Amino acid sequence: MDPSPSQFDDPRHPQGGSSVVFDRLVAGIEERQAWMRFPAGRAIIGRLQGPPMGSGAEEPVSFLGLICLPTPSLAHLEQALKAISAPIQAGGALLLAALGPGTLLAWRRARGLSPETEPRGLDLHDLGDLLSRTGFAAPVTEAERLVLSYRQFETAWKDLHGLWPRSSGPGLSGRSSLARGRAEFEDLRGADGRVSLEFELVFAHGWRGQARARAEPQADQPLTFQPRGRFG
Repeated sequence: MDPSPSQFDDPRHPQGGSSVVFDRLVAGIEERQAWMRFPAGRAIIGRLQGPPMGSGAEEPVSFLGLICLPTPSLAHLEQALKAISAPIQAGGALLLAALGPGTLLAWRRARGLSPETEPRGLDLHDLGDLLSRTGFAAPVTEAERLVLSYRQFETAWKDLHGLWPRSSGPGLSGRSSLARGRAEFEDLRGADGRVSLEFELVFAHGWRGQARARAEPQADQPLTFQPRGRFG
């Protein structure tokens, strides 16, 4: 299966997405791919892009890792998987990586938004059920907590761009939204002069065909990341 530009994009070059968050999702897929057992064959990691397309008679795939940014709705993701995952062979694996509902909770509170307000990310239980509905056995879901520390509002604003669809994103365009976002950012500044933004990264994988022994999901893993020279 050759990735179509309307379905997948180069995971190393997100278009308008947060490079830090995106790179951590890619790394999370690669780490899990290294220990997952699937048949020898084609392994693809790509970014879910645009409306789903018919799969056709593509070459079989043994592993498909999907980075779901901008974060889709659960309904859109289910529709996409029915088309995109068809070439995964028996015993092959599908692994999804996305943002969870624990993303940007402090920022949401600063905006007066409920954690249930859209966009809210993809819930682990919902992803496990989705894998089962789309033909994948023994789903396993995990979450990581990523904390990014910023001094400059502009850097944070740039990194938030592309995480959500424009129609449902947290107001990341327009002068009024920019001014409001700057004020909310300042409200979150700590005693050290930095603003910490939290991201919940969720991963879910399942197997095509016969169910395998269910692995125990790892506990939530706190992860603080502050690249040298980027946010200082």
